[in-house]
Amino acid sequence: MDLLDSEQQKAEQHFRLLINKASLAASRRSWLHASVLLQAAVLGTWARHPGFFFSREAEELAARIAANTLGTRPPAAHPVETSRPRRILHVLSEAKLPGGHTRAIQRLIEADSQSVHSLAVTQQLVPFPKELKQTIHGSGGRIHFLDRWSKLIGTARKLADLAAVHDIIVLSPHPHDIVPILAFAGNPSCPPLIHFNHADHVFWLGAGVADVIWNFRRSGLALASARRGIEPHRAGLLPLPLRLDERSGRAPSKQDARRKLGLPDDAVVALTVASAYKLKPHDQANYFDLHRPLLDACPALRILLVGPSPDAQIFRDLTAFSGGRIRCEGIHMDLADHLAAADLYLDSTPFASQTSLLEAAAVGLPCVSWRTFPAENLASVFGSDDPSFDDLPVCFTDPSAYRSRVASLIDDADFRVAEGRKLATSVARHHCGDEWKASLDRLYRQAIENARQRPHVLAPDLGPAEVNREVMRLQLGSGQWALDSEGATASFLPLIEQWRRYWSLEAGKRPSPRVFIPFYVSRMIQSVKNAAGLGRR
Repeated sequence: MDLLDSEQQKAEQHFRLLINKASLAASRRSWLHASVLLQAAVLGTWARHPGFFFSREAEELAARIAANTLGTRPPAAHPVETSRPRRILHVLSEAKLPGGHTRAIQRLIEADSQSVHSLAVTQQLVPFPKELKQTIHGSGGRIHFLDRWSKLIGTARKLADLAAVHDIIVLSPHPHDIVPILAFAGNPSCPPLIHFNHADHVFWLGAGVADVIWNFRRSGLALASARRGIEPHRAGLLPLPLRLDERSGRAPSKQDARRKLGLPDDAVVALTVASAYKLKPHDQANYFDLHRPLLDACPALRILLVGPSPDAQIFRDLTAFSGGRIRCEGIHMDLADHLAAADLYLDSTPFASQTSLLEAAAVGLPCVSWRTFPAENLASVFGSDDPSFDDLPVCFTDPSAYRSRVASLIDDADFRVAEGRKLATSVARHHCGDEWKASLDRLYRQAIENARQRPHVLAPDLGPAEVNREVMRLQLGSGQWALDSEGATASFLPLIEQWRRYWSLEAGKRPSPRVFIPFYVSRMIQSVKNAAGLGRR
C-alpha cells in the first residue's frame, strides 16, 4: 500500500467515524448536534478524498434530520407557462469575487434577462460583491442573508420557506455546506432544483436531491454519471456563461500594458491565471518542466503567472531558476493589463483553470492546454475541455505536440492573431448569445420535467478509478488534507457545547478560543466591520 492508498483509507475511516457520531446523535434526537457532525463529515470528505464522490448514508441522514426538524413544508406550485417572468432563486454559501462559481452565477443572471433572479446566502462572512448586488437588483430580485442568528437547521428552515415562493432553485453551495440538502431532502413539494456542479472534481452532498445536475463540461458530466450516482436523464450540460463585452472601450493598448507591467515591447508574453495549488507539481505533471524547452528555445519568451505569490518559496525558486523569465504576479482582481500585454495563454497544470482560459480566449488570445489524461479517462476532469474547443487545436495530452503548438504561436505574430480570432468566435457561439440561452432554457425545462419524477434514485458508483489518486495528489499539495473538520464546524454548536469540547481537549491541542465564537456572532461582527469599511478584502 503506497502513501496515496494509505491516506485514502484514513480519509474514509475519518468519514465513517463522523457519520457514526452523527447517526448516534440523531438516534438520541440531538438534531443540532447531528447536523453539525454531518457538516463536519462532509467538510472533511471534501478536503480529504475518501475514494468516493457521494454518500447515500449521508444523504439519508440529512433527510432524517430534516424530517424531524423542518416538518411538512408548504407546497410549492411547479412552474407553468405564464405571462409573468420566471422567478429564479440562487443559493450560495458565500458570494465572493473573483470566485469562479459566484462569477458564473452573475453572468447567468445577466444573460437571462427574461427572469427575475434572487439570491439566498447561507454563510456570508466576506463583504458582499457590489457588482453582484447591482446585477440581482437590476433583474428585479432580492438578496436574502439567511444566517443571521441562525444555526444550520434554522437556516435550512428559512431557505425552504423562501424557496416555496420561487419557480426554480439553482444550488451553487460550497461542497461542504449541508444547509441546502437539509432544506430540500425529503421535500417533494419544493420547486425544481438545479445543482451547479462547479466543484466537479471533489466529493459533495446533494446528488440525490437535485432534479438536474448542471455540468459545465463533458468531463464533469462523465464523472457525475460514473461516480456520483447520477442517472442520464438528470445529467445536464450547459457551458459557463461569459460576458464578452466586458473589456470593450476600456482595454489598454499592448504597449501601455507592457509599460505598466515592466515588460519589453519585443517580448513574446504568455499568460497563465490560476490559484497557486493548481500549479504545484507532482510526479506526473510539472508546469516548469513542461515549458522549460520552450524557454530554452525562445529567448524572447516571458511567462506571467497571475495567482501565485512571488514570496512563496516554490515560486520564488521558479522565478530564480528561469532567470526572471517566469514571473509570479500574485492575485489581481482586474486582469485588463495582463490580458492586453499577453500574446498567448497557457493553461495551468497539473490542475487546469478553465474559467481563466475561457476568459482569455474570449478576448482573442490563442490558448493551449495540456492534460495528463485523455478525454475518456475520468481523471481528465483535471484538464480543460469545452465544446468551443472541439474543432480547434487547444487541448493536448502529448507534451511534445503541446510544445510544438505553443512554439508555432511564439514564432508567428500573424498566426497568433488569426488563431485567437477563430477561438474567440467559437467561444462566443457556445458561451453567450442565442445558442447559450437556448441551452439554458433546455436546462430549466429538464429540471421542471424531472421534478415530476421524484424521488430520485442514486445509481451505483462504478468503482475505483485513477481519478481518486489525482484528487488526493491535488489535496495533499494544497494543504487541505490537514483541515480539522470538527474544529472548523464547532462554531455551529450551542456555545456551551463548544466550550465543553474546548476543555475536553488536551492543553497542547486546544485551538484559539476564537474558533468557538458562534457562527452567527462572527457573522454579526463581520457585518458591522463591512458596514464600517473594515471588512476583509
